[in-house]
Amino acid sequence: MVYKKDIESLIAVRINSTLKNHWFYASSNKCHVNGEVRENNILIWKNSYFLRMAYPIFVVSFDENDLYQTFKVIDNPYFALSKKVVFCLIILLLAVVFISYDLRTAMIGSSFIVLLSLAAYLVMKKSVAFETKILVENFKDELAKISAKNSSNIKVNLIERKYNHTKEWTIMKTIMRIILYPACVLLIYGAIELLFKNGKIIQGVTGIIVASLFMLSDLLIIFKMEDNTFTKKILEFFKLK
Repeated sequence: MVYKKDIESLIAVRINSTLKNHWFYASSNKCHVNGEVRENNILIWKNSYFLRMAYPIFVVSFDENDLYQTFKVIDNPYFALSKKVVFCLIILLLAVVFISYDLRTAMIGSSFIVLLSLAAYLVMKKSVAFETKILVENFKDELAKISAKNSSNIKVNLIERKYNHTKEWTIMKTIMRIILYPACVLLIYGAIELLFKNGKIIQGVTGIIVASLFMLSDLLIIFKMEDNTFTKKILEFFKLK
């Protein structure tokens, strides 16, 4: 059993879940657990390992006896607002391109912007999902420890948890990789052309970084999936594990 006071004990700093507070917290290097205690639930959050602004909020619900019921995961207000702002900026940028240039140039430029935005979105989505999963698993572990501790006359033994990792080699994900990896290579090649032949430093460097980040983040997630047989075979082949 887990009680409300047990979840409260996890909170290092009590603070209201407001846009301003999340902005300050995401902008800092602090990784302590923050939380807001309400009448029927508790909001608790902690910085993710790499994505400072994209950490989730755990909304923990209790019954009338302050006994734990369930929890759900939501975006923090700062990250939720940031996604909307970025989307609006992309739309505004596309509108400026079509207004400022002829149709042919606008089509090429807008395609480049959409491709870069899509690649950045996929990188962010995959990274956020992976980081959120780690935080969720850690929180479930904490709940399990508290529940075992509160249970009377039970000897607590540490048992290794086996997580059900997301399958990374489904048909759809494999097809997406077959399409996106060559697209990233082409994007890097085009960015190099822009950088060295046309002297467009910003466009070239941006293209290289975005495409490289997508492939790198995807590969890192694949090689961290220890339950994946295909990944194990790759690691054994290169003697990385």
